[in-house]
Amino acid sequence: MNLDGKIFIVTGASSGIGAATARLLVERGANVALAARRRERLEEIASDLPGNRVLVQDTDVTDPEACARLAYQTAETFGGIDGLVANAGIAEMGMIEDVGEEGFRQLIEVNTIGTQ
Repeated sequence: MNLDGKIFIVTGASSGIGAATARLLVERGANVALAARRRERLEEIASDLPGNRVLVQDTDVTDPEACARLAYQTAETFGGIDGLVANAGIAEMGMIEDVGEEGFRQLIEVNTIGTQ
């Protein structure tokens, strides 16, 4: 599939499926905004991709202002947005009573609210 000139945001792009998706999109000709909390990791991934097709934007998907900045910066840099890969997510391992309220709240905010 040819994605020449299409513009995507990929959240959770600092590792795993998000990083692989971003690489594939760029290989297919898309411009991609890499978004995640770990800017250093995003910069490492971006350094392996064609320079003018990638925007690095550290973003916490639970922060509405950070998400707005991501959308604005992507549109400003590339001239619009054609798609979003809402890949950011976290996992808590263990028994629910061991995770605690704070851990459970963060899991819900990132995995559910953060995809909106």
